[in-house]
Amino acid sequence: MKRTLTFYLLLFQIFFIMTGQTPEKKQYKATKIIVPPEIDGILGDESWKEGIWGSDFTQWQPYNGRPESQRTEFNIVFDEDNLYVAIKAFDTSPDSIVKRLGRKDNIDGDWVAIIIDSYHDLRTGFMFGVSAAGVKLDEIMSNDGNNEDSSWEANWWAKTTVNDEGLFAEMKIPFSQLRFEKNSEDVWGLEILRFLYRNNETSIWQPIPRDAPGLIHMMGEMTGLEQVKPRKIFDITPYGVAKVERYKSEPENPFATGKGSKINGGLDAKIGITNNLTVDLTVNP
Repeated sequence: MKRTLTFYLLLFQIFFIMTGQTPEKKQYKATKIIVPPEIDGILGDESWKEGIWGSDFTQWQPYNGRPESQRTEFNIVFDEDNLYVAIKAFDTSPDSIVKRLGRKDNIDGDWVAIIIDSYHDLRTGFMFGVSAAGVKLDEIMSNDGNNEDSSWEANWWAKTTVNDEGLFAEMKIPFSQLRFEKNSEDVWGLEILRFLYRNNETSIWQPIPRDAPGLIHMMGEMTGLEQVKPRKIFDITPYGVAKVERYKSEPENPFATGKGSKINGGLDAKIGITNNLTVDLTVNP
């Protein structure tokens, strides 16, 4: 009897440890809309009333598993071409929200982000983030999130505002920027992140242990995307650079008038050959 009791106690301890290390996956259902929201960071559009607000974030750091110190909510809706994301990072001290300008993919201060595993291979993630100052970050995560490639340049839109309630963010992510199969199942991996600068606190929607061997396979799940079809990328981005300079003129030299100008231009293009192969082109005439 004593041995039997000891055996069952051991099984209970193993079960407790295993379930403690592997939190149950959360489910979120995206909502299809007809009228898309305006990406202005205000979140006043009717489309956000049609969608479902998710919440119940926990800390990833510094105190893994504890409730977040400031409430966070998110909403995801979509139409035929785009995924729209709204994040409300509420703050009881909005004046303390840190806004720092920086170069793209180098966000600083307070920020929010979404990671999407559209392949649902539990290995690959597409991350889109934006800071309180409006600086954007996009990167591809591979090897279960252990490798990050910020050289990936996606075409998407984001806008943030800071008001009396906190930091609000809106994103528009074209499906053409994501990779998924035509017969993809109606489940994508999903994680929402929020960084509170003054507390050095990262909070996440789907709880993940700090010592987890990877990130992507442990993310939550998003459903509701049955009618979404993959889009091939065909993006063309023209650019132009104008240069004006002044220098000392030379009266006897008709080519040294004291001023000059130069205009240069070109274009960058992304062309999708297949859902998994994209060609990047740069033209500098």
